[in-house]
Amino acid sequence: MLDTLDIHTRARIIDAITRAIDHSFTQDNAVQTDAEIKQRFEICFKAYKILRHDLGWSLQRIEDEMPLALRALLDGGRWEPTERRTSWVTDGATGLIVPPTIE
Repeated sequence: MLDTLDIHTRARIIDAITRAIDHSFTQDNAVQTDAEIKQRFEICFKAYKILRHDLGWSLQRIEDEMPLALRALLDGGRWEPTERRTSWVTDGATGLIVPPTIE
């Protein structure tokens, strides 16, 4: 299915999956075997297909969700795409762009 994507989209998805896999190995302090890398890639690509094709998410939103999906599925838990969307806003007093968690 990757071969049906344009080169830009393919590169972004592979980068997002690679970052998620790398992050998961760091968290787990695990050995990177070919079988384990393949398993984690398949988990991530399945999540990509759900997020992009079933839910119509943007690539940026998928990139943000990918590590969360992988972590949940590796831990044997249930993963549901994050419903809450956050956006950055401009602070009226300073004019700075700040994340929504900062008041």
